[in-house]
Amino acid sequence: MTPEAQVIEVLEQHRKETREQFQRIEGAMTKLADAMTQQALAATRMEERHERHDDAMRRMGKQIDDHEVRLRSVESLSMTNQTVRQASWSTVAKVGTAIGGAAAVFFGLASLIMKVGGMG
Repeated sequence: MTPEAQVIEVLEQHRKETREQFQRIEGAMTKLADAMTQQALAATRMEERHERHDDAMRRMGKQIDDHEVRLRSVESLSMTNQTVRQASWSTVAKVGTAIGGAAAVFFGLASLIMKVGGMG
């Protein structure tokens, strides 16, 4: 074998090894790209899920606030109604006492007039 043929054979062997290395690197890069794509998809799904949960939490917070406002208005109305009822019964009792007092005065005067009228 001539020295030139030996150099060509060594270069050919080196070219084959280099091609195999590049093919392995290319395969590894393809796998890495696929893995990165899957990772990006998973991250996107997680972000969407978190966004939906965040929206749901905001809606629940608004509903709780609305319920609190309604409860406060019902409590206020209940207290107002209770105050009105107490005032109404108080007024009825006062009017009854006043009527009873007026009736006592009326009957007392009627009795007095009858006594005075009967004597004279």
